Amino acid sequence: AGKAMEADVLAYTGGVNTYRGAIFCLSLVAYAALLQQKVAALAELVQPQTESHGGRAVAEHGVKGALDMARGGYKELFSDWLPYYRSVKTEEYALQRTLLHIMSTLDDTCIIHRAGYDRAQEVKKEAKLSSASFKNELKNMCVRYAAEGISPGGCADMLSLVIFTDSILTTNQQPSW
Repeated sequence: AGKAMEADVLAYTGGVNTYRGAIFCLSLVAYAALLQQKVAALAELVQPQTESHGGRAVAEHGVKGALDMARGGYKELFSDWLPYYRSVKTEEYALQRTLLHIMSTLDDTCIIHRAGYDRAQEVKKEAKLSSASFKNELKNMCVRYAAEGISPGGCADMLSLVIFTDSILTTNQQPSW
């Protein structure tokens, strides 16, 4: 579609490639949007698991669960988490920082199930660690959460999705879907 649009513009402008860059990037973004739509459409075929821990958290607290995220085309992945990861991925503790960033924004149904909704909201606030004492705060957080039985499983799932998506996009390999 992009090449056809480019040909039309070149014909219209008498061979001047005035809009070539815009057509190129718009075509790529349109393709990416179609991929997100495909993910969302596939997720629509999945029946919600209301008897699961996550399903109950969604029903009781009105948070977005894993299926809702997929049905939305993983908007947060592309608009927030992946850009954040890319901004820190060369830094020390990049994966931990990205996990904490996800934890600060996601209503993790695993945490809600294990610790309750109110504690899950506290965990989101605690995940915004300062840079100055990052290592000590992270260690203390891990110890406390282990003692409380808090496991950010949904956030860990999203971290793996961030890493996977980044690896696909940085290796210049076209996805097979």
